[in-house]
Amino acid sequence: MLSVVLTAGVLAQAGVPPPGQVVPPVEPCLHGAQETEAERTRRTEAVAAMRMIDWVMQQHGIQGLRDAWPVMGNLSAAITLKNTGGRVGELARRIGWGADEPLPGWRMTLSPSNKARPATVHSLTDTRDPCALRLMSTDPEVVPPRPYGIMPLDAIE
Repeated sequence: MLSVVLTAGVLAQAGVPPPGQVVPPVEPCLHGAQETEAERTRRTEAVAAMRMIDWVMQQHGIQGLRDAWPVMGNLSAAITLKNTGGRVGELARRIGWGADEPLPGWRMTLSPSNKARPATVHSLTDTRDPCALRLMSTDPEVVPPRPYGIMPLDAIE
């Protein structure tokens, strides 16, 4: 009897329902094959935001984001982005510079630097996505190798 209780406890911790219960349906990822146009727009805007953040860091010689993130929106490069016309300026003005949630439904995470990785790694995680899609500053498809200029949003896929 003890083994049955222990097995049920292990299964419950693993997210497996007890025998006789219906398995809840798995929610599809928002960024996968079922991605809607609205979700695609959210994802591409988050990639653009990551690139804008990195561009501001590049313009100001910032190596690590941990100390700079709270004040980044007040730096001249961020102000330049906010004053830019079109979709770039619109997105730059919507970004919550220094906030835990820079865009609605996206959480900013800062990983501390270390000797192996001297610059702070930052990421945006989609809190609305059941798969928790994470965009990392170390991914060259998210943030291309430096140096680069401001990229138009249309160039982001």
